[in-house]
Amino acid sequence: MSSPSRVSTFDRQVFSAIFAVTCFGVAQGAISVTSAGAVETFDSLPPSMNWSSGDGTPNDLFEGGAGESGNEKAQAYDEMTNWASIVDGVTAAQVNGALDETSDTPGNTNNLARWNSSNMGLQTRPTGNRATTLLATLVNDSGSSTSSVSISYDFVVEDNAGDEQVPGFQAFYSVAGDGSDWMAIPEFTGLTGSTPSVNLTPTGGWNPGDNLYILWVDDNAASNNGTVIDDGLLIDNFTVVVPEPSSIVLGALGLLAGIGRRRR
Repeated sequence: MSSPSRVSTFDRQVFSAIFAVTCFGVAQGAISVTSAGAVETFDSLPPSMNWSSGDGTPNDLFEGGAGESGNEKAQAYDEMTNWASIVDGVTAAQVNGALDETSDTPGNTNNLARWNSSNMGLQTRPTGNRATTLLATLVNDSGSSTSSVSISYDFVVEDNAGDEQVPGFQAFYSVAGDGSDWMAIPEFTGLTGSTPSVNLTPTGGWNPGDNLYILWVDDNAASNNGTVIDDGLLIDNFTVVVPEPSSIVLGALGLLAGIGRRRR
């Protein structure tokens, strides 16, 4: 009896491609990233399966502690030097609140991330908590595994107060979503306005049907003599690009399509 052979990277790519062709439809409940990528322009309120927020309510890691003043809530995070330790153990399931809505420009404060119907973007401006979180949930519907994924978006600081202890977002990504593998995204962190972009390389790659989570954390700045100094942060035109499948995988898809035609 012959011994079983190891499955090569090539085999896995072909199997993944065949699986994607033979399955009907795409995964639901997340931003579908096909071989053509994905673009979110926020022309309407996105569903919470795609974009969600943590609001600092009880049992949320970023809630304000009992009896804490606004300054104390903020300082707990303003004084942190290792933000990765803050998100350790935070699961995607914990950041599951639907986005709030507003039309104010610039946006006023709220403990939830919100969709703005006037400027068609997603914004944060924390209040009453230690930090507000915004989570994007993506799913690989491209039909093949990829070792990298490129992400970019327009980033605007609205009503810039200029006094935040920790400006901009702290940003992370995860494949597991169980709090065990958050990785920092320096390109999205500490910005005061730009069009940031990054090429992420998840450990083990990003396989068909798997989720990819992008987490932004906006800390609640300490007030200045009672004056709110949190900047309004806005994300728009969120774009995801995956590399084109290799010629080997495309050949496998063509072969499978030919087999299907001969069977009819």
